[in-house]
Amino acid sequence: MAYVKISDLNFAQTLTGNEILPVVQNGTSYKVSVSAVGGTGDTENINGRCNDISTGSNYSSIVGGKYNDVYGNCSFIGGGSTNVLSADFGFIGGGTGHIAYSIGGFIGGGSGNDTCPNTCLDTIGGGNGNVVDSGFKLSFIGGGKSNFMETGNACASADSSFNNQGNTIVGGNQNSIGTKGNPLKGLPGMTKALCHNTVVGGYLNKISKFGTIANPLSAEDLESKYSFIGGGVNNGINGNYTAIVGGSNNKVYSGVKGGFVGGGVYNTIRNVDGTAGGNYSSIVGGCCNNATGNCSNIGGGTLNTSSGDVATIGGGGVNNASGACSTIGGGIQNTASGDRSNVAGGGVNYATGIGATIAGGFVNYAIGNCSSIGGGVNNRADGFAATLGGGGDNIASGCYSTLAGGVDNTANGCRSTVAGGIQNTASGIASNVGGGRKNTASGNYSNVAGGCNNNLSASFGFIAGGCSNNLKTGHSNSQILGSDITTVSGNMLHANTLYLSAAALPTTDPGVSGVVWRDGTDLKISL
Repeated sequence: MAYVKISDLNFAQTLTGNEILPVVQNGTSYKVSVSAVGGTGDTENINGRCNDISTGSNYSSIVGGKYNDVYGNCSFIGGGSTNVLSADFGFIGGGTGHIAYSIGGFIGGGSGNDTCPNTCLDTIGGGNGNVVDSGFKLSFIGGGKSNFMETGNACASADSSFNNQGNTIVGGNQNSIGTKGNPLKGLPGMTKALCHNTVVGGYLNKISKFGTIANPLSAEDLESKYSFIGGGVNNGINGNYTAIVGGSNNKVYSGVKGGFVGGGVYNTIRNVDGTAGGNYSSIVGGCCNNATGNCSNIGGGTLNTSSGDVATIGGGGVNNASGACSTIGGGIQNTASGDRSNVAGGGVNYATGIGATIAGGFVNYAIGNCSSIGGGVNNRADGFAATLGGGGDNIASGCYSTLAGGVDNTANGCRSTVAGGIQNTASGIASNVGGGRKNTASGNYSNVAGGCNNNLSASFGFIAGGCSNNLKTGHSNSQILGSDITTVSGNMLHANTLYLSAAALPTTDPGVSGVVWRDGTDLKISL
């Protein structure tokens, strides 16, 4: 028979198993039937060293490597060593020490990666010591080290419900989706789902199902869906539709929906005492910030708390926005506890009234509803819609009152005004004190322009200035020009001296009652 190259032979028809092949065994040539090659199953393919495809594992292959075992139909091991594939339609590309139970699952390479019993269509790309626990389906671990998807004690659960689907860990080290580290995990009756969550990378990041971030040893059955951790260290989520981009030790607590943490350290979004809180809230960055109100926001800073619904803190430190729709721009130790209240900055300011505003300063109190303080130190706006511009130790307690500045002034009459000065008081309705010191306008619609130690207690009175004047109660519509004057009657101008220009006076009787006119050197009053 002439020699013919194998490549020149015609392709054989479907093998029956009775065909004869040559083999060399212990240095001696023998013939063997096709059915005796590759084990006793149907169309198996084994190469490499000490590899094995078990009886009944049909249409499976081991291409190379050593000490690899297949216990499933239509499964494949490309190479590597000591890999065990115990599922139908499974794939192990290579690496070492893998154990694969996932039906239709994939392990690309690496070492010591496992897919546990009752898993389906799960993928581990590579890395070391990564595990997909029982009850997971369509999960993906790209690589990294010791990353876990776990619902019970690893590879010991018999959860076949596949509640947990579509979860992804791209890489990193010791990241987990599930209950890793909780000794109470896997208790009966825990049916909540882990679905479509993602951890991209980082170290010790966790999206949890059982236990809470606040108490990881609890047996509470939680649901986590569509949540995301980008990276960082020891970040954790118990909640749905929630994201932590990075940073360290940031947490979104149990029951929260739609939370967002951009970065920073030790920031938390949570509810309080099991109430519905923290939903759709965000912390962009900073340190030790806490968002407990629904739809609340913290931009950054340190130790800030947004506990009111739709409350916002831009930054600063130790600020607390507890009122609904309240805002704190920055500063330190500011409080916006009134609904729709605002503190722009400064320190130790308190906006407690509804719609109250403090722009800045230090230790100011906007207590009245719709009240406002521009700045200064230790000022109080107690009245409804009261306005206090600045200065120190001032009080605007009247409704619609205005106090522009100065020190130790009080505007406690409704619609009263103190422009400035020291220790001035406008207590009458619509009364005014322009400035000076220790002036009082207690009469309604009264006005003290300035000076010192002036007292105006009659309605519609006016003191132009000077010192130690007293426009007495009952002397309405009177005026004082000068100093040390006490009124004697209402409807009268009081003055220390009075200058009249003789040239300007009429020289004949004008016929208008009360008008002064001059008859030569005599002054007369027209009757």
